[in-house]
Amino acid sequence: MIRARALCCALFALSTILVAQAETLTTALSRRDSAAAAAWFEANPERVHSSAKARIERVLAGGADAAASEEELRFLAAVLEGRPTGRLIERVLGWGADEREVFRMLRGDLVSGALELDAALAEFEALGADALVLREVGAKAHAAYAENDFAAGLDIMRWVLREAERAEDPWTHAWSENWCGQVEWIRGELEAAAAHLERAAELEEVLGDDALRVRQYADLTRVSGSRGEVDVALGWADKAEQLARSMGSDESLCEALLVRAGMLVDLGEHERALELSLQLAPAEGDGPASGGTRVRVDMVTASALSDIGRFESALVFAKRALADAQTEAVARTMPMLVLEARLILGLLLGDLGRFDEGLRELDLAREFAAGRGDERALAWADKNEGWIAMAMGDRARASEALDAARAFGAKTGEEFLEGICALGVAEALVLGARSADDFDAERVDVLLARAEEIGRDLRDLEFRWRVAAVRGRAFSLRGDEASALAAFGRSVDDIERWRRRLASPALVAHALRARTDPYRGAAICAARLGRVDDALRYTELLHARVLFELRSGAGLGSAADPEARRGVDELRARIARLAFRAREGVASADERDELDAAEDQLDATLLAVEMAGNRRSATSAPASASLPWRDALARSDVDVVLDFLVGLHSTLVFTLDEGGARVVEVPLGAEDLDRRVRRLREPIERLQRGEIDLAHLDFDVRGARELYDLLLAPALPDALVPGALLGVLPDASLNSLPFEVLVSGGELAPYDPSRPFAHLADLRFVGDAYAISVLSSIAALSSGAGAGLERVCVVLPPAEVGVAYAALELATLRTAFGAERVVVIENATPADLERDAPRVAPNGVLHFTAHGVLDGASPARGHLVLGGAEPGTGAAQLAAWQVEALELDADLVVLSACHTGEGAWLPGEGLLGLTRAFFTAGASEVVASLWAVDDASTVAFMGAFYRALGKGASPASALRTARATTRAEVGTHPYLWGAWIARR
Repeated sequence: MIRARALCCALFALSTILVAQAETLTTALSRRDSAAAAAWFEANPERVHSSAKARIERVLAGGADAAASEEELRFLAAVLEGRPTGRLIERVLGWGADEREVFRMLRGDLVSGALELDAALAEFEALGADALVLREVGAKAHAAYAENDFAAGLDIMRWVLREAERAEDPWTHAWSENWCGQVEWIRGELEAAAAHLERAAELEEVLGDDALRVRQYADLTRVSGSRGEVDVALGWADKAEQLARSMGSDESLCEALLVRAGMLVDLGEHERALELSLQLAPAEGDGPASGGTRVRVDMVTASALSDIGRFESALVFAKRALADAQTEAVARTMPMLVLEARLILGLLLGDLGRFDEGLRELDLAREFAAGRGDERALAWADKNEGWIAMAMGDRARASEALDAARAFGAKTGEEFLEGICALGVAEALVLGARSADDFDAERVDVLLARAEEIGRDLRDLEFRWRVAAVRGRAFSLRGDEASALAAFGRSVDDIERWRRRLASPALVAHALRARTDPYRGAAICAARLGRVDDALRYTELLHARVLFELRSGAGLGSAADPEARRGVDELRARIARLAFRAREGVASADERDELDAAEDQLDATLLAVEMAGNRRSATSAPASASLPWRDALARSDVDVVLDFLVGLHSTLVFTLDEGGARVVEVPLGAEDLDRRVRRLREPIERLQRGEIDLAHLDFDVRGARELYDLLLAPALPDALVPGALLGVLPDASLNSLPFEVLVSGGELAPYDPSRPFAHLADLRFVGDAYAISVLSSIAALSSGAGAGLERVCVVLPPAEVGVAYAALELATLRTAFGAERVVVIENATPADLERDAPRVAPNGVLHFTAHGVLDGASPARGHLVLGGAEPGTGAAQLAAWQVEALELDADLVVLSACHTGEGAWLPGEGLLGLTRAFFTAGASEVVASLWAVDDASTVAFMGAFYRALGKGASPASALRTARATTRAEVGTHPYLWGAWIARR
């Protein structure tokens, strides 16, 4: 998308320059006030030609007001006496009626093509109005440009440029220099483009047109960037900003800062670009930008947000960009903005899973481009459609759309477009196959070879890892596990290097969605080859290693030592600049070698930081490093760990205990597993939607037993005793399944309608036998070993929120811990929690009684409904993103509300949502729910849980006790007791 943005910026700048800017002199003209008119021209030198030309054209056109217009023209000639525009007016005033008629005919014939250029020039020159001739010939050049005949238009405009210089007409000279620069830019002649734009800027400085000079500097920034001249580009950006600030113009300053933000995005400094663009176009209010500039600001902001994985926020700006681009003023002067805004919005909607909306935007973009004969825009629309179809799982549609875009890229020499689409076609063919016979291996090899070549030329790590991933998948389909593992391993190494270079785990996680996942492929191949430690290592890279980097206090790619952090930042900046030059094809051989060396150095530095922080098991250790899970398990209270990895067609289950690491491969792929989990949850979700009542709530006993037989029975050690603590690392959809409800034995009794759920009484559930702790990563083994009872902080909502059991839960807590050790925060707002949450000291419990709301599409919007809002305005909300800002040091957080344990699972990130937010804030362990819980059963459950906790049980063991108590006292259906999990 970077190269698409650069191209569109050039087109938009050109169309802006070519728009006529008609102005009136208002009072000065109506009163024939020479002094006022002269002062206006002095203050607006860039408007002299455009204002006078509009009046000249009215005179030459004839008509009812020609006499009045001619009188006005004579007044202007007197005001502008001695200036080029004044001399032009005097010549036109000297024409007779015949000469004016000849001019009208010549102009019409020239623009319509009825008269050859050379003949027209000879006729025009005979009239003696040089500057006017130049503008008419420029119109012919513009007509050629509009018909995509850049070469003819450029030849004509070069003639205009030479004649303007000869005629000492600086305004036309500046305009024609700029026009030539823009067209040369589009043609890829960057050196020529830069020379023209620099000359235009010099002329505009003479003319005193600072606003246009800021725009020239902005264009020079982009052109220099396209030449790989990072320092030169940033120098032009500095000039643009300095001039704009000296002018005091918000619009010009916005233009200058916008081009700097674009450069920062291209250099991988997404956070800085985002900070800058948000200053230019805040989410609320108009901000300093207006018109087309605001559209471009919003598009840069959307791109920066999407580049760091904040797609929902990006969507807000992309939608506003399109709305503004469609306004009459912008659409008339810069129609191409509508096209780019639709392309960006369509792809963003696809990223968010709103496929129909995204494809509809792309169809409108395609219709817009087709109406203008814009094949390039059509190709980019095809590219975006292909990736949306890929995410939808429609491989045939993806292959067709991407292949069309690939062919255009190959024809026009647009390497990025050709390469990314060649890769996409190969990926669609391979991902859609279940065996080597299901895809054209020869064609896939050709496509991958071309994508790899382009990726190498562009020095693009994303190309490289994705090519290796598709190759790994193709080898795996052929049964060549060793070659597949080698290819997947190369892909993982490149992703980890890419992640370190970007310092943007969200972007990496997004890139892995709905595409070939080399981590899973490598783990499965390693397991099949008997390399269990390697398989486990690749599996762990998919778990929540980013979370534990954040919890360690260092963060991804940083170091506690300021000097080391500066070194990392400097390395990243050097790599970004060298990679930028390599992508633009201007890096020397020495610079490419320097880039390789710098990336190796960054890898070594960051790995040293990770290992020094004792986070080796949870972060991106190299393939040769050992995985010290045994030490972590020995230090924990967990007896056995079951670690899951879900692949396309099978699932790996690792067993980690004092006897070592073992792995079994289960013939249960992602789609089949998703179906089975949905089937277990479906009755509960129907109850929540009001489609059935509690008395008719069903339970898929067969499905729960089959999942136990497939996933747990082959992996659980025979010697595991009842009451043992089982650590479970779920993957993908297994995060929405409480393992406690899986059926391990027993039989259904006959159904008795008078005794709901009595037929389930004799079943044996996994939660009966074991206490279960859900782990985010192996690194979580050492956390959450048990909650102390020094202090309990209870957050209660007001009565109007409608949490009926809040008072009962508070009474239970006071009974279990003693009233003197319970701190209550009522009607809490996020600000209250920021102030009071740190009062929960180590060995403390933080308990929330509230309503929980899940937003699956945007986990950061999941929230607890608290109190504290003004009457009539609704209750205050504590969103996941606000939780992350809290400073907690609690051993245990209990979220007694609906849906608090749910969220969205992303590779490397783990489960995003409220539990992740509390971990980031400093909690060691979180008890949360996986569905909307029943009020009565929640009161009984929490009472039993806290009584057990008060007697010294660990959270997982206390949950086991509470499940048994609730099952006996309230009901045997898993809905009533199975929602609650302990996650660490």
